[in-house]
Amino acid sequence: MTAAPDITRPPRLRRFAADFVRSPIAVVGLVIFVTLCIMAALAPLISPQNPYDMMTLNLMDSRLRPGEVGSAGYVHLLGTDDQGRDIWSAIVYGLRISLGVGLGAGGIAAVIGTSVGIFAAFRGGMVETVLMRLVDFQLSFPAILVALIMLAVLGPGVDKVIFALVIAQWAYFARTARSAALVESRRDYIAGAHSLGLGQWRIIFGHLLPNSVPAVMVIAAIQVANAILLEATLSFLGMGLPVTEPSLGMVISNGFQHILSGRYWMTIYPGIALVLLVLSLNLIGDRLRELLDPRKVL
Repeated sequence: MTAAPDITRPPRLRRFAADFVRSPIAVVGLVIFVTLCIMAALAPLISPQNPYDMMTLNLMDSRLRPGEVGSAGYVHLLGTDDQGRDIWSAIVYGLRISLGVGLGAGGIAAVIGTSVGIFAAFRGGMVETVLMRLVDFQLSFPAILVALIMLAVLGPGVDKVIFALVIAQWAYFARTARSAALVESRRDYIAGAHSLGLGQWRIIFGHLLPNSVPAVMVIAAIQVANAILLEATLSFLGMGLPVTEPSLGMVISNGFQHILSGRYWMTIYPGIALVLLVLSLNLIGDRLRELLDPRKVL
């Protein structure tokens, strides 16, 4: 007599969420990340100024200290930069750019790299050798160098920065996805799928891909954080976004030349926002690594 199913058992997603929140550090990271995302989404509502609109900037308000009142009559809580741009507004709008670039580049790189890695693991032979040597060649260069070369050819712009970061990061996903898919491809259910005559694409998308996702999710959180840092570095070096679309890296770069003159707020506050954003993603990624460790999942 078979036992009745346990209808009180929570769904898998709910169990995963329950396990995730058992880590206070991971919860702090998630709260910080969600808060920053909400700030970015509500930027037009919570900021007194649109830093993209050069017509609204007043040079008479340049270099105001935190808490001073500008010519428009509102308090600049975090001060202004040398162009009269409100630092708080620049931060919340910059979060939009940084998050958009990081999530966009990380997501596209994850799709491309995962597809390449799983296909290489499934086909094996010469196909796998060629693809993995291409991955090895890509990984032999620092990601920042690859991105710099791409932007030197393409020029500045949000779409070009995302494209450059995708080229710099897809190989990390390919390597991880291939390793996970190789483990799965040796399991009995894959052999059973072959014996039943299932097509290669059905095996890849129906079996290998879903079971390789946990490993990819872990590296995705880390690579999104890396993409945000890479974009900030590129913008700081003047190779990323135009000055009319200030990301956090661009805001930091604009204020860096004034930090020695005592105008710390132009760099420190955007730097704190960038640190919190990257730190939150790393805390989430570390918790995902603990929960989705292949030695526990498989």
